[in-house]
Amino acid sequence: MDNTALEKLERILRNLPITNPRMERVEGEFGVIYFGYGEAADGTPHGVWGSLDYGRTLEFEKGTSVDLVKQALVDDALGFIALCHEKGLLNGI
Repeated sequence: MDNTALEKLERILRNLPITNPRMERVEGEFGVIYFGYGEAADGTPHGVWGSLDYGRTLEFEKGTSVDLVKQALVDDALGFIALCHEKGLLNGI
């Protein structure tokens, strides 16, 4: 994910209805996965992940713990990227 894509991910995170957004990164089988998360004023957690120019936003049930939100974002990213790889949609990887 180049800097432009990372900036887009950050903008998406800032436009989610959340306060105090946080961003993290983890190493995956196909590269770095960046993800961000936070809670809306009503307590609903929201998150976004991005890797290899793919990304997705997710919304969770109220009361979902931060650890579960983080794990769900990483699991969703890994599953999506693995499926893309399996279908031959990742050029050169």
